[in-house]
Amino acid sequence: MNGSRTRGRPLSFDRGAALDRVLPVFWRKGFDGASLDELAAAAGLNRPNLAAAFGDKRGLYLATLERFMSKFVDEAGRILDQPGSLRNCLDQFFDFAATIYTRDELGCFVFGTAPAASGNDLEIQTSLASALETARSILQRKLSNAAGIDLSPGADAEGLAIALTGVLLTLALYARAGFTPENLSKMHRQATDTILTGWTSNDLQ
Repeated sequence: MNGSRTRGRPLSFDRGAALDRVLPVFWRKGFDGASLDELAAAAGLNRPNLAAAFGDKRGLYLATLERFMSKFVDEAGRILDQPGSLRNCLDQFFDFAATIYTRDELGCFVFGTAPAASGNDLEIQTSLASALETARSILQRKLSNAAGIDLSPGADAEGLAIALTGVLLTLALYARAGFTPENLSKMHRQATDTILTGWTSNDLQ
């Protein structure tokens, strides 16, 4: 009986907590740079238990990506769905992203690790594409709801959302290069002004 337990997950195993502990290792070292020994130690599992819970390192990485995106999207959705002007909600959304991205100057977990890890790995590539699509989708929903209020009725919500998703990528890159939240705040405010020019029905103040 004891032998069978060592080959499976421990009875007290908390999948979410283990992923939260593993995430900083992947975030700092990337998919290729993180060793199984480091990941198992961070998760609080031995390697057989880690394999039983997540399969291989790739499976663990994909699960970590999914958990990060789930948390990010939940909070981003809350920010964007709150009452208030479009511009105020967008500023809060990008400030939220900048706060995460400047933590330890690591940028965005997804955008900072998945492009290098995707290579010829179709599943990681698909996860990266899904993250980009999710970001575009939540921004487009906010922009569509603002049409006829803060945006002109004929505003191209999809095109604007794609452009604003590009701002997220830019912020992630600059954060990785050591730029401060104050730097990033100036960047995203200027970028948002530029992207929305010609589509606003008022000054968005």
